[in-house]
Amino acid sequence: QDRIQLKACQYKDHFLFENDIEKNGDQLLLKLRAKNSCPDFIPDPTPQPESNCFFNKTNSDQRSTIILNLTEHDKGDMHGWSSSVTWGTKKGTLYYEPCDNAICPVDAYCEGDEDATVFLCETGSDGKPDCIGYGLLDNPIRMYFNNNYDITEGVKVEYTGDFKRYATVRWACDDSLQANEIKMPSTVNLAGRELYFTVYSK
Repeated sequence: QDRIQLKACQYKDHFLFENDIEKNGDQLLLKLRAKNSCPDFIPDPTPQPESNCFFNKTNSDQRSTIILNLTEHDKGDMHGWSSSVTWGTKKGTLYYEPCDNAICPVDAYCEGDEDATVFLCETGSDGKPDCIGYGLLDNPIRMYFNNNYDITEGVKVEYTGDFKRYATVRWACDDSLQANEIKMPSTVNLAGRELYFTVYSK
C-alpha cells in the first residue's frame, strides 16, 4: 500500500486501482489512488506591506533617530508573541507577529481569518477561543512617530483587518531588553473596532 501511495503521488491525472473490489448488490466499490488527491503545500503569503515594515526617521530638533525593522522582531513560528491580557472586564490572549502571519490558534474560531498579524482571543461559550484579527498582511502596514515633536514617545504602527477593524501598536523603548525581543502588554484598549496596545523593544 505504501508503494502504491508513493507511486500514485508521482503521476498527476493518473489513477492506480487497487486489486480488491467490493460488490454489494448492484453497487461496485473501487479503491484507487491519484496525485490529485494528495495535499498540496500552500506557502504563507509573502508580506508586501506599504511601509516594507522598516522605519528610519530622524527628529532634527532632538538630533535623534529611530531605526525599527519589524521583520527582525517576528518570531517566525506562525504563532507570534503572545500574552494574557485584560480589557475592561474581559480577559483573553493577545497574539502579535509584527510583519508576518500568526495562524489562527488551535481549536479557535477566527471568523474566517486563518492568519493575521494581530489576534485578540477570549474564551467562547463552548470553552474554546473566539479570536478576532485586527491586522491582515493583505493590507498596508503604516509606521509613524508616535509624537512628531518628541522622539522618546516611540513609533506608532497601524494594522488593518476586515470589517473596518484595525490595531494601533505603540512601540516604546526598553533598553534592558535583548535585541529583537518584545515585551508584550498585560492590558489592551478596545474601543469599537480599534485595538490599541503598547509593546516594548530595545
